[in-house]
Amino acid sequence: MMIAYSMIEDRLKSFLYHIGAFDRITDTKICKKVHQYLKNIVIDYRKPKENEKLNISTISGKIKIIRCTLNWAATVNGGYDEDKYLIALKSQYEGAFDIDEFLDVLDEIDKWREYRNEVIHALLNKNIESLKEELMIQTEYGMQLARKLDSYR
Repeated sequence: MMIAYSMIEDRLKSFLYHIGAFDRITDTKICKKVHQYLKNIVIDYRKPKENEKLNISTISGKIKIIRCTLNWAATVNGGYDEDKYLIALKSQYEGAFDIDEFLDVLDEIDKWREYRNEVIHALLNKNIESLKEELMIQTEYGMQLARKLDSYR
């Protein structure tokens, strides 16, 4: 389960890298050149709390940014024509894959992540017996989700 979690997190970070969020795949902060663009897209499509930071240190944070950029690309009709980054981002999404299908995969990852968190908390509380039956099924499902993310490159 931990390997699947790491694979999913790695693929999400790779996706962010390919949409220009990082200069290098090893970066731990969003590139200054695109930070404000991504923050504005998240604000417009997520309605976060005021002054919310873009968090890329968690799967949830990565999913939020990706989900918002996907929703932006699916619904924006103009107003970005003079901006090279937004033009490139929109064109990168157009025709590359089914956005709705990818959003569904992100929803499934969120559900899987919640189960994974339950398992981790159960381990800390030494109460794994209640989750043992489902553990192998969910571990394999996490691997399948990581493979699905691979197909969206």
